Amino acid sequence: MIRLSSLRVAILALTLSGAESGVTTIEPSDLTKRPELVGREIATDDRLRLFQYHKGEGYDELYLKRTSVIFRLPKRLRPEHPPGNRVFGVRGVLGRDGDRWFCDVTALEPLPDDIDRLNQGVAGLTPRDDGTRLKWALWAEKRAKDFDDKPLKERARELEGDAIRIEAQRTSADNGEAMLALAERARSRGIPEPEPSALAHRAFRKLVSTAKTPQALAAFRTRIEAFFPTASRPPGEPADLARWLTPYAHEPAEAYRMAPPEARKTLDRRLWADTAERVLTLEAEADPAQAVALSETAASQLPDRPLVASRLLESGLKANTANLLKLRQAEVESIATLYREKLHSPERAEGILRDWLNAKRQKSLRPSDAEGRLNLANQYEALLNDRETAIALLYEAYKIDPASKEITEAFLLRGCKKGPNGEWVDPRARQAAAGSPTAEAEAPASLPAGQKLRGATEDDVRSRLGGKPNRVARTASQGQAVEQWIYYNANQVLYVNFARSAGDSRPRVIAFYSRRRTPGDPPGAP
Repeated sequence: MIRLSSLRVAILALTLSGAESGVTTIEPSDLTKRPELVGREIATDDRLRLFQYHKGEGYDELYLKRTSVIFRLPKRLRPEHPPGNRVFGVRGVLGRDGDRWFCDVTALEPLPDDIDRLNQGVAGLTPRDDGTRLKWALWAEKRAKDFDDKPLKERARELEGDAIRIEAQRTSADNGEAMLALAERARSRGIPEPEPSALAHRAFRKLVSTAKTPQALAAFRTRIEAFFPTASRPPGEPADLARWLTPYAHEPAEAYRMAPPEARKTLDRRLWADTAERVLTLEAEADPAQAVALSETAASQLPDRPLVASRLLESGLKANTANLLKLRQAEVESIATLYREKLHSPERAEGILRDWLNAKRQKSLRPSDAEGRLNLANQYEALLNDRETAIALLYEAYKIDPASKEITEAFLLRGCKKGPNGEWVDPRARQAAAGSPTAEAEAPASLPAGQKLRGATEDDVRSRLGGKPNRVARTASQGQAVEQWIYYNANQVLYVNFARSAGDSRPRVIAFYSRRRTPGDPPGAP
């Protein structure tokens, strides 16, 4: 950035027409700081403090606002009446008498007011002359500060913004860092919006589009947050950008300048959100197993883009289920819950559970593994309510180990009985084959019509069925416990099966069914 000290000759030379070589142009406030200039001709300009009148001499002294130097006017330059101008350019020989500084004036020129002079100075500049515009802007900025002139300050900022915009037009579109430096310069110099932000959009769009790693993109996201502090928070009511997206894609800076304030705020958010989305996408591509966790980040950072979280979640779940046999039950259940609750896909949730169970059945069970089949039967019923497959697995387990008490209990818990040849018989299967309603479809007399118990806790069951069960049966295998509560009512026997895995906090109902009472059943509930 050009400093004021390097501008003095260029700017102050404009103040006096006909300034000759050898004349030192200087700011009025610096006159008494340069003793080496005593005896030499100087040129300066400033706003008028007063013309001093002395009897018999007339208006023979001139005082400027930013210096204590007395400007002594020769008779030929003394006005008959104080002029109406507020600004004067002065040339003369600087002198000093002890602490008293004076200047014997050789030329005096009235000048336009500062803001008029500024506008006249830039009126003839070519559209691409940013250098001279910047010099005038810095000259006006200093005058505005010295005289507390707010209109002049605003005009100086506007003019400096024009100079920066012209420089930006010359900057290569591929040089995002150079463009961002201009945007940061405009912001630090107090250039009015939307110019700093417009240049920043052009810069960041280029930088983000060429970033190849999530680390580089994350760094740009941080810089965007620093430039646009509110962009990381979604606006309450985003503006409709339909009118602006096409021109913005072609030329971000120009479209941003033309857009109304509410659209600019939404464009700021869109810039940040696009970058954050790309960071998450690249991170998920680099480590697919982390996509589920990244989806949570997306849900938090980009609530206005729910599809991003869904896409990452689906990608992560797909990666995490690539090898189902490596997953524990708790992990598979967690994945199924995410499909069901986050992606609203109960079919896919059930499919993952079934694929996992089928994979275990087909690839993990040894021919002699009766306990494994028993445990898998409990899991099919607990996770899928698949009683048919559970019974089939129990049949397989029984053939391997017919003396197992756990397998016998498992059959009994499901209402099965031994037939005349010692084989296990499932009454519900016979009812289904005969076209009768399934046992679970029969609503027990003690439940309101249509009431279901699946997923209920022990307290829920006691509340709905009027107290404790008449009988409790239990079986356990490989870390999973199945407990059956049996209620004897006047006309029915109700079976409620609970399951609790190692990671469960409390058991829940996985199945319930009823049958009609038989003469051999215990007495009804009191």
